[in-house]
Amino acid sequence: MADVAFVPHQQPKGRSWSLFSWTPTSVTLAQAAENRLLSRFQYFKPSSTLVGAATPQEAREAVSETTELSTPTKDISQNIESAQSAEPNESLIARVGLVDVGDGQMINTLVIDRTDDKLHHTTGAGILRRELSHGSGGEMVHLEQDVAPVEEVGRTGTKKKTLVMAHGYGAGLGFFYRNFAGLSDVSGWRIYAIDWLGMANSSRPSFPKLKRGVTDDEIVEDAEAFFVESLEKWREANGIDSMTLMGHSLGGYLSACYALKHPERVEKLVLVSPAGVGKIPEGQEAALRRRGFLPALFTTLWSWNVTPMSVIRTMGPWGPSLVRKYTSRRFAYLDQSDADDLHSYIYHISAQTGSGEFALARLLLPGAWARKPLHDRLANLKMPTTFLYGAHDWMDYHAAMSAVQGMKVPTRIARVSDSGHHLYLDNPMGFNNAMIAEMVNKDVARKGVEDVEYVHVNDRR
Repeated sequence: MADVAFVPHQQPKGRSWSLFSWTPTSVTLAQAAENRLLSRFQYFKPSSTLVGAATPQEAREAVSETTELSTPTKDISQNIESAQSAEPNESLIARVGLVDVGDGQMINTLVIDRTDDKLHHTTGAGILRRELSHGSGGEMVHLEQDVAPVEEVGRTGTKKKTLVMAHGYGAGLGFFYRNFAGLSDVSGWRIYAIDWLGMANSSRPSFPKLKRGVTDDEIVEDAEAFFVESLEKWREANGIDSMTLMGHSLGGYLSACYALKHPERVEKLVLVSPAGVGKIPEGQEAALRRRGFLPALFTTLWSWNVTPMSVIRTMGPWGPSLVRKYTSRRFAYLDQSDADDLHSYIYHISAQTGSGEFALARLLLPGAWARKPLHDRLANLKMPTTFLYGAHDWMDYHAAMSAVQGMKVPTRIARVSDSGHHLYLDNPMGFNNAMIAEMVNKDVARKGVEDVEYVHVNDRR
């Protein structure tokens, strides 16, 4: 379990705070912000040492006040008839730490697992997870483990399955804090959530510089490889043989790239409002420049690789206020505590040293159009693939409707009600229902899923 102190969030008020009381970001503050979000999942417990608490008991009481997940209390699994709930003697454990992927690089990882006294390891090895300790700078030390694959067999005699959740651009694993409780309710699964290399609380190596004399396709391929290769090293380090891989937005694009490169490692692919599926309409970029000064400026800044994170860093003490303007509008439905903690998390992971964020302009054009669209590439996928969108998503699900026509694997396209691009946050119950349906291979065409509209189902290819 992470050994980063649980720091209570005190919300600053007004512009005067930004000017006179600004606290620059740090790795430790970013990890503490992550802990505050994850502490809502009752099986995840940050360090009991609470900064500012008079006694350890006060620290424990402060942490216990935020251990309930902010999501509807209705039992999600009752909508999925074949989902298996936990047995009374099963224990759910959630830990977060840094997994070494070589060359001194670490990928921040949350793992949620059930232990069962009747469950045994067929390999005689398995993953060894230990308490994390502080590094010299107060940061988390990497998650120690062996690399032997784990084949755990429980009461049903089936191998435990693996779900890997990958966030989108400008986000991190903490964005899924409203989903962990519901998804972990499905027995027989180990759940991982990761921060992509160069993003959130993972290591932030210098993003590779552009090479001279390379083609546009080679630029895209090099940027994709930065993430795909590190994910493959992470898989090897965790001893995962195969997985259900879920990626959101840019994380969906990168997850698809991984599945194309390593099809034998992905049992099922779930693309959540993925970027880069559709083909850019001819003349789109030139048309954007002709629409006026601001669109033209936006396009120019994009080409210069000026990212939203670099703007936040440049704003200095006004950076937190800029982030709050976004979070207060986009996530207005969250209660104040959740909104404050999500704001803090977004600011601290955004203000860190730039790294993976600089891939954006190499992979996508303005408007999230891919330089090398997935549309035709998805025809080479070898595993069942599901697309999930919000009912009010700015990503157009019709791009997926077109892409599946050329795919030779089972495909589904669904829209989650009352949600936009961040459907997992906007409607956590609907999103979890859709994900659990994928985990248990529910016959959605015949039975349906609450809060989820399936606009395309082809389970027989």
